[in-house]
Amino acid sequence: MSDRSDEALGARLGALAPSVDMVASRSLFERERRRPDNRPNRLLLPAAAVVLIIGVAAIWTIARPSGEPTGPISTIAAATTNPTATTELDVPTTTPTAPTTIPAVVPDPDPSTSPAPATSMPSVLPSGLTNWPPRSTDPVPVDAVPRLLPTVPVGDATTATAIVGTADTLGSYDYVQSWYDSDGGGFLVITSNIGQGPGTSTRGTTIDTDGWAATWNDAYVVPSATGRVSISLVSAEGVVQIDTAGLTEQQVIDIGRTLERRPSPEPGWNVPSLPADFASFGESGDTPDASRHLLWTLDDGTLIGELLVYSANANLLTTGWWPDEVTVSTIDLDGAEAVVLDLPGRVAIVWPLVDGGHALFGFTGSRADAEAIVRSLTVVDQETWDDSTEPPDPGRDGCESLFC
Repeated sequence: MSDRSDEALGARLGALAPSVDMVASRSLFERERRRPDNRPNRLLLPAAAVVLIIGVAAIWTIARPSGEPTGPISTIAAATTNPTATTELDVPTTTPTAPTTIPAVVPDPDPSTSPAPATSMPSVLPSGLTNWPPRSTDPVPVDAVPRLLPTVPVGDATTATAIVGTADTLGSYDYVQSWYDSDGGGFLVITSNIGQGPGTSTRGTTIDTDGWAATWNDAYVVPSATGRVSISLVSAEGVVQIDTAGLTEQQVIDIGRTLERRPSPEPGWNVPSLPADFASFGESGDTPDASRHLLWTLDDGTLIGELLVYSANANLLTTGWWPDEVTVSTIDLDGAEAVVLDLPGRVAIVWPLVDGGHALFGFTGSRADAEAIVRSLTVVDQETWDDSTEPPDPGRDGCESLFC
């Protein structure tokens, strides 16, 4: 291209300077129209034209919409068959000054209220009886169970028979959690039977467990005595039995529906649907335990009083709690809350011991006498225990109890 042609092109660019798009497109068009052989253009613009293009590019950079990139401007021949043929002019980047923004002041987080790291809790809680924590297999010596004797007479009893024993772990495993309602006379006992089948109890209405918090293979209502409601929840690992008094069938089903396993390795259940009036009595696992059992009888062998002291066993069902016959209340025993049940013909008092065990006393006399006997119980030494009690008759059948 001649110098005259370059001058003509410079004049054309000067005339079209107000329109950047027109400058780019028409100058490319003019050059391509005059070079039909598609050879690469090697345009050398005069100094004046370079200055003009730099000025136009600077105006475009300042006026461009926010967010478009800055940097070198490249023009690519639209009709050329060689897409790499470009004319690139290095134009200094110009970035508009952004409005001054005062950053918000964010206080440092309070470590005491900061959430715990995600790794502090398991991501998935166990469901049903899956991966239930193993029980302890450590034996419990009889000496771990306190020797309790009353300092007041137990009615007209003439003999106190002492039965002492230990229990080892068996193939199955029960974990018991108990609650009670002293105002309404109700109770709730959840027994997790690990390694056991549903048994042969009569089956009632099937319960749909779809959408429950825990996964179950089967669930059904167990027909019970008047005033009591029981349901069974069955899984491959065992059965959970929910026994209640003072609750409706729908309330018991709601308890089963919301049962949540505690985070491993803790055994037991959280009960989101627990009625507000129910208080915890305690919980215990069917681990190796020890017990002391006292039976007070008359001269003719009639049983009138019974005391069972366990290293564990927080099961309120051992009291013979029949809601249509019982009046429930509580008393304080040296800081422990004892549950008192007035039953026809007898009184039952059950309470937790300071060392973690539980005690159950039954008496066929008055409630006032029963409370007086329990309040007088004192820990004695082995010699006093032996002098105050007799060993069991070798021929006894083992069924003597006020709670059978």
